[in-house]
Amino acid sequence: GGLPPFEQALIEVGERTGQLGRGLHRLGGLLQQDLAVREKASNALVYPLILLGVAIIAILVIVLVLFPVFSKMLDQMKIPLPWITRAVLAGGKASTILLPAILLAGILGAGWIRARVNASDSARARLDRLRLSLPVWGRTGRAMNSLRFCRALGAMLHGGVPIIEAVKLAGRSTGNLWVAGQVDAAAESLRQGVPLADAL
Repeated sequence: GGLPPFEQALIEVGERTGQLGRGLHRLGGLLQQDLAVREKASNALVYPLILLGVAIIAILVIVLVLFPVFSKMLDQMKIPLPWITRAVLAGGKASTILLPAILLAGILGAGWIRARVNASDSARARLDRLRLSLPVWGRTGRAMNSLRFCRALGAMLHGGVPIIEAVKLAGRSTGNLWVAGQVDAAAESLRQGVPLADAL
């Protein structure tokens, strides 16, 4: 529960400077822009997800429906088959037995991994870093993180938050633990006198 650090910082700045209404108005605008960017990113991912879903359904239909039918037909016809065809049919028969178990194991494994990731900040940070390295989703995620960081940092500096604190809070506002850790390291470099551009 509670507000994220970025929202808390903007509200605190508004209280310090006596411009709480203006600070809340700025915060609302930033959140609205962030929501619009999220919606655009989600819409961009809809088509690849649809293609992936159709491909999975097609594979399941082939394995669970067509393979058993063709296998039964060929068995009844008593036609000698090349070894490659026999291997494919044998794989299809095995898949009809093993596929439900594999799907169940995958679902249970995904639930277990999710629980482990949620229980450990280091695991969440590794997963966040992995997401940023993915071909399509990673590029979108990197752009989103950069956009949130720049907007949050600009808003907090404009509101009077000290630069080191503002950089740290802007890093956390990305929602990515790995990025937040990298930005924290950059903030420590700032504390030692390194220019902002070099630290980032």
